[in-house]
Amino acid sequence: MSFSDNLKKLRKQYKYSQEYLAEKLKTTQQNISLYERGLVAPNIETLTQLADCFRVSVDYLIDYKKDPNHTGLSQEAIDLLKIFDELPHNKKVTSIEILRVLKDTSEREL
Repeated sequence: MSFSDNLKKLRKQYKYSQEYLAEKLKTTQQNISLYERGLVAPNIETLTQLADCFRVSVDYLIDYKKDPNHTGLSQEAIDLLKIFDELPHNKKVTSIEILRVLKDTSEREL
């Protein structure tokens, strides 16, 4: 199953509407719809929030072991997700903050 299939299956299993899931993630129903239709891939922070919300690993959510390429993510992103998924929650938060700083400094260097 693809990420979009897994997301839709889990959302229905939990009996969450797209609107309710969007509220939990502080996003829009339209974004949830785009994820479920496979038109947009969520960023790492959103993937982590989704995995936490459904009490599954990011690996499970993106079906890493079966087909890592169907997610639309680069191999580097998939490798990062695998490492990220094994971290405790507080380290995930710190990692996200570090990545944001790196992104901000990279954008300023351009």
